[in-house]
Amino acid sequence: MISPQLSSSDSHLPKQDAPSTVSVVINSYNYGRYLPRAIESALRQRTATMSVEVVVVDDGSTDRTPEVAAEYSGEIRYHRQPNGGQAAAIQMGIGLASGEILCLLDADDEFVEGKVQQVVAAFQNAPQYGAIYNSCERVDGDGKSLGPPFVWSLAGRDVRQLGLFWLAVGVPTSCISLRREVAHRLAIPEEFRICADSYISAALPHLTEIGWLGVPLTTYRVHGANAFAVLNPSGQKRLLQKNWRTIRSAMMRQYGVELSKAVFEIQEQRERRSVLGTVAYCAEGLRYIHRAKASPSLKLRETVKLVAAAVGLHKPLIAHSQQ
Repeated sequence: MISPQLSSSDSHLPKQDAPSTVSVVINSYNYGRYLPRAIESALRQRTATMSVEVVVVDDGSTDRTPEVAAEYSGEIRYHRQPNGGQAAAIQMGIGLASGEILCLLDADDEFVEGKVQQVVAAFQNAPQYGAIYNSCERVDGDGKSLGPPFVWSLAGRDVRQLGLFWLAVGVPTSCISLRREVAHRLAIPEEFRICADSYISAALPHLTEIGWLGVPLTTYRVHGANAFAVLNPSGQKRLLQKNWRTIRSAMMRQYGVELSKAVFEIQEQRERRSVLGTVAYCAEGLRYIHRAKASPSLKLRETVKLVAAAVGLHKPLIAHSQQ
């Protein structure tokens, strides 16, 4: 579950010694033009009292990524593998990392100065957290701000209170930090060639308590070459439908967690003009709400959203990532 936003009220929690190594795991595919900024932002996290290992996994890039990585020989660990997709690259990076804390980073994003220190402090102050999420600032391909920092409404809330159907908050990869033991419990399905953060965000609440840093510690780049953004709307929708079904089956197989089909299927049935299908998935959703362990007020809100989706007033299909 998501635990409350970290604040001074957490100071009473027992503190642990700082980890000897933090690993920044960078996954990269044809992002050679952005990779130097990602690597430099990770190297700047090092301090006199804390070593930071930088692991770069090149997922079979066909651009200058190998040459760029070679420029940092001796400062980073570089691994090149045949193209297998983002899930394969992240899993390899987790396996190669030696740190007690792992900070994930997409090669087209950056960490702001001091991010790792704040993440480590958050873990030290709250040993129950197996993961920490942080806010981010969205920028374009040239690094120009696209508006105020993006902040999720998480403070003081259990992630399940955000909805009964989609048990994730859509946190970008570069805003996720994990304790080593939690990272090794992740098994991201290889089908997630892109949008692997969708699966990570769905799985983590069932593996550990999660802390929240509501300050923008990541620069999240939105540009024309984002693998998700380049898809047309129908392509994005098909990918999200496919990912949702994969998440649902994998969550049941790996963790015994049942997620409802209703949130994604109702819109598809309506677009097919299938009244029977819409009614069927609406009924399935109502049964799911009835069985769920949640407050009466949340169940009522979810019922209203479900009915609104069925009659076309609410579209539950949302893009959680632009990786």
